[in-house]
Amino acid sequence: MKRILTAAILRLSAFQAMAAPAELTLGEIRTLAYAGDFTGLETRLSALREKPLVKSNDYSNLRRLMSVFEPSDPRMVAFVEAWPETVNDSSFAHSARSFFLRRGAWGMRGEAYAKCTPPQALEVHHNMIQQATAHARCALELDEDFILASDALLLPFFRAKLGRTGLQTYRDRSVP
Repeated sequence: MKRILTAAILRLSAFQAMAAPAELTLGEIRTLAYAGDFTGLETRLSALREKPLVKSNDYSNLRRLMSVFEPSDPRMVAFVEAWPETVNDSSFAHSARSFFLRRGAWGMRGEAYAKCTPPQALEVHHNMIQQATAHARCALELDEDFILASDALLLPFFRAKLGRTGLQTYRDRSVP
């Protein structure tokens, strides 16, 4: 009887290992994005989205994965620009575009005082921030429980209020 029970447990655990999708990596996201595989990436991200976020690490990992969309590699730029138009009902696409635009806006403006920043840079910054906010709101409307959509909309305000160190402390405390 013990052998049968042991064999059944081993088979069940082997089946679960085969059925569980492998963890999504930054490299896999890059490969799918560079290939322009919107459907493949949406499928992998949706599978990740279905997993419950219960530990602080789960939130951090999800946020870390979204950071891959912020660099300036021309292939990633093209992908992130086209993604929300191609998959309009994707909260991932709109969140990624929001983060991308916000990072680009601050790169354009710089960190100098506004009086030391060229007016053209301030105008581009303002327009990009408006677009980023619109994408964040769209992501939140598509999925009001999506943590990354909330991040895209709220974290800039927290960062301005708390600074980078305070923001990290707030993130660490606020995650269940």
